[in-house]
Amino acid sequence: MALFVISVYLYARSLMPQGGETVKFENGYCIIDYVKFGSPIDKAGMRTGDTLVSINSMSIEQWEAKSYIPKPGDTLIGGILRNNLLVSLPVVVVSALSYAPGFFWSIYVIMIFFSIGSLQEQYL
Repeated sequence: MALFVISVYLYARSLMPQGGETVKFENGYCIIDYVKFGSPIDKAGMRTGDTLVSINSMSIEQWEAKSYIPKPGDTLIGGILRNNLLVSLPVVVVSALSYAPGFFWSIYVIMIFFSIGSLQEQYL
């Protein structure tokens, strides 16, 4: 049972989109606060201090109200306000697993060992 739960968790975690940025909301605007080097946001050309005004031609408020969650591999078009110019940048969504696959597989193996160890204790 534990192996099944671990497998489902890691599979679900691999489907969670990751952008590699942090944002802050100030005066109704979504400002990119941090961009991780090599992340999809970085590769798209977004920078710290850019103001995100739309995603796929929808305002941030409309996007947040939607129940759509992008999947890894989807391409989103970010509308960025930079130096009073609106710039559209395509961003390819990746999963958390793509950032640190070794970490996730290590956790998986460790959890399997603990699960097997706990089974042995029950049947001894």
